[in-house]
Amino acid sequence: MKKQILAIVRRHNSVVDTLSGLDIPVPANRFFAGMELWHSLACEGYEIAKAANECGWKATCDMQSGRVTVQLSMVDAYEAAGAPRDIYHGEYKGRLVNIQPLTDGLMCGIYRFPGGDCIGGPTLHYNEVTKVLRGCV
Repeated sequence: MKKQILAIVRRHNSVVDTLSGLDIPVPANRFFAGMELWHSLACEGYEIAKAANECGWKATCDMQSGRVTVQLSMVDAYEAAGAPRDIYHGEYKGRLVNIQPLTDGLMCGIYRFPGGDCIGGPTLHYNEVTKVLRGCV
Protein backbone atom coordinates (compact mmCIF):
# COMPACT_ATOMS: atom_id res chain seq x y z
CA MET A 1 0.00 0.00 0.00
CA LYS A 2 2.83 2.41 0.85
CA LYS A 3 4.47 1.98 -2.56
CA GLN A 4 1.18 2.81 -4.26
CA ILE A 5 0.72 5.96 -2.18
CA LEU A 6 4.25 7.12 -3.00
CA ALA A 7 3.55 6.52 -6.71
CA ILE A 8 0.34 8.57 -6.44
CA VAL A 9 2.23 11.39 -4.67
CA ARG A 10 4.85 11.44 -7.46
CA ARG A 11 2.23 11.51 -10.23
CA HIS A 12 0.16 14.19 -8.47
CA ASN A 13 3.20 16.40 -7.87
CA SER A 14 4.27 15.92 -11.49
CA VAL A 15 0.91 17.31 -12.66
CA VAL A 16 1.19 20.23 -10.20
CA ASP A 17 4.75 21.02 -11.34
CA THR A 18 3.80 20.83 -15.02
CA LEU A 19 0.79 23.10 -14.65
CA SER A 20 2.63 25.60 -12.48
CA GLY A 21 5.43 25.78 -15.07
CA LEU A 22 3.07 26.74 -17.89
CA ASP A 23 2.92 30.40 -18.70
CA ILE A 24 -0.51 30.58 -20.30
CA PRO A 25 -2.30 33.92 -20.21
CA VAL A 26 -5.83 33.60 -18.86
CA PRO A 27 -8.47 36.06 -20.07
CA ALA A 28 -10.19 37.99 -17.30
CA ASN A 29 -13.56 36.37 -18.04
CA ARG A 30 -12.02 32.84 -17.58
CA PHE A 31 -10.04 33.57 -14.42
CA PHE A 32 -12.35 31.61 -12.11
CA ALA A 33 -12.21 28.55 -14.38
CA GLY A 34 -8.47 28.38 -13.63
CA MET A 35 -9.20 28.74 -9.93
CA GLU A 36 -11.46 25.68 -10.09
CA LEU A 37 -8.59 23.63 -11.50
CA TRP A 38 -6.19 24.67 -8.73
CA HIS A 39 -8.88 24.11 -6.10
CA SER A 40 -9.41 20.56 -7.44
CA LEU A 41 -5.66 19.89 -7.32
CA ALA A 42 -5.46 21.19 -3.75
CA CYS A 43 -8.41 19.04 -2.63
CA GLU A 44 -6.91 15.97 -4.32
CA GLY A 45 -3.55 16.73 -2.69
CA TYR A 46 -5.22 17.01 0.70
CA GLU A 47 -6.80 13.55 0.29
CA ILE A 48 -3.46 12.07 -0.80
CA ALA A 49 -1.71 13.60 2.21
CA LYS A 50 -4.44 12.23 4.45
CA ALA A 51 -3.91 8.70 3.05
CA ALA A 52 -0.14 9.02 3.56
CA ASN A 53 -0.71 10.13 7.16
CA GLU A 54 -2.86 7.03 7.73
CA CYS A 55 0.21 4.96 6.72
CA GLY A 56 2.11 6.54 9.61
CA TRP A 57 4.04 9.14 7.60
CA LYS A 58 4.06 12.88 8.12
CA ALA A 59 2.49 14.33 4.98
CA THR A 60 1.24 17.81 4.18
CA CYS A 61 -0.42 19.52 1.25
CA ASP A 62 0.31 23.09 0.25
CA MET A 63 -3.23 24.32 -0.38
CA GLN A 64 -1.97 27.16 -2.59
CA SER A 65 -0.21 24.93 -5.11
CA GLY A 66 -1.66 21.48 -4.34
CA ARG A 67 1.85 19.99 -3.93
CA VAL A 68 2.09 17.08 -1.48
CA THR A 69 5.16 16.65 0.74
CA VAL A 70 5.85 13.35 2.53
CA GLN A 71 8.61 13.11 5.11
CA LEU A 72 10.03 9.58 5.22
CA SER A 73 12.60 8.02 7.49
CA MET A 74 15.40 5.98 5.93
CA VAL A 75 13.65 2.82 7.15
CA ASP A 76 10.45 3.82 5.34
CA ALA A 77 12.42 4.73 2.21
CA TYR A 78 14.32 1.40 2.35
CA GLU A 79 10.99 -0.44 2.57
CA ALA A 80 9.44 1.66 -0.22
CA ALA A 81 12.47 0.91 -2.42
CA GLY A 82 11.55 -2.78 -2.31
CA ALA A 83 12.67 -4.24 1.02
CA PRO A 84 10.16 -6.36 2.93
CA ARG A 85 8.87 -5.17 6.30
CA ASP A 86 9.04 -8.73 7.68
CA ILE A 87 11.42 -11.60 6.92
CA TYR A 88 11.54 -15.16 8.22
CA HIS A 89 14.44 -17.31 9.40
CA GLY A 90 12.96 -20.71 9.92
CA GLU A 91 9.87 -20.26 12.07
CA TYR A 92 10.99 -16.90 13.46
CA LYS A 93 9.66 -13.64 12.10
CA GLY A 94 11.83 -10.50 12.04
CA ARG A 95 10.51 -6.94 11.68
CA LEU A 96 12.49 -4.16 9.95
CA VAL A 97 13.72 -1.72 12.61
CA ASN A 98 16.75 0.07 11.15
CA ILE A 99 19.25 0.31 8.29
CA GLN A 100 22.85 -0.91 8.26
CA PRO A 101 25.23 0.97 5.93
CA LEU A 102 27.68 -1.33 4.12
CA THR A 103 30.67 -0.63 1.86
CA ASP A 104 30.43 0.83 -1.65
CA GLY A 105 27.21 2.73 -0.92
CA LEU A 106 25.17 -0.37 -0.16
CA MET A 107 22.77 -0.83 2.74
CA CYS A 108 20.61 -3.59 4.14
CA GLY A 109 18.00 -3.86 6.84
CA ILE A 110 18.34 -4.68 10.51
CA TYR A 111 15.50 -6.98 11.51
CA ARG A 112 14.37 -7.62 15.08
CA PHE A 113 13.75 -11.27 15.91
CA PRO A 114 12.62 -12.74 19.25
CA GLY A 115 16.26 -13.55 20.10
CA GLY A 116 17.75 -10.23 18.99
CA ASP A 117 18.60 -8.13 15.95
CA CYS A 118 19.99 -9.51 12.69
CA ILE A 119 21.10 -7.98 9.40
CA GLY A 120 19.06 -9.31 6.50
CA GLY A 121 16.77 -8.46 3.63
CA PRO A 122 17.88 -7.24 0.23
CA THR A 123 21.05 -5.25 -0.24
CA LEU A 124 20.11 -1.96 -1.90
CA HIS A 125 22.30 0.86 -3.11
CA TYR A 126 22.05 4.16 -1.24
CA ASN A 127 20.99 5.89 -4.50
CA GLU A 128 17.96 3.61 -4.86
CA VAL A 129 16.78 4.48 -1.36
CA THR A 130 17.44 8.21 -1.62
CA LYS A 131 15.64 8.29 -4.99
CA VAL A 132 12.50 7.39 -3.03
CA LEU A 133 13.20 10.23 -0.58
CA ARG A 134 13.84 12.77 -3.35
CA GLY A 135 10.57 11.86 -5.03
CA CYS A 136 8.56 12.63 -1.93
CA VAL A 137 10.20 15.44 -0.04
